[in-house]
Amino acid sequence: MTFSTPEQAAIELLVKTPLDQRPWNEDCETTLTAIATGSEPLGVRWPYVRELIKTRVHRNIVSASLHPSEWDRRREVEEYEQRLGHLLNRSGDETAPVTLQRLCELAVSPAQHYTDLLKYLRGLYCSGSKF
Repeated sequence: MTFSTPEQAAIELLVKTPLDQRPWNEDCETTLTAIATGSEPLGVRWPYVRELIKTRVHRNIVSASLHPSEWDRRREVEEYEQRLGHLLNRSGDETAPVTLQRLCELAVSPAQHYTDLLKYLRGLYCSGSKF
């Protein structure tokens, strides 16, 4: 699939790049933070935001680094990350979910609401399942 606009090309590049290799910079963080605080950045479309959310959540999971005593939970963490990805993809490319602001809040500030990684992922999944 080939896209005609620079934004669509950026989305295509993000989708093709594995989550752990996706670039993350201040613009990415600023976009999600703006949505999380209720101000929508101009010209940012849902497909791009969806990929930013997936990338940020993956970075949150990696930075949480499970303690060796919690390694048995790793599979469950991976399953929730996968479920969330499917849930976000299910919404299609045209309209963002009504819970977009909440999803961005949780992606940008996970520790503000959750201290446990699995509870955080369940909260994300429940927020996302409302669309």
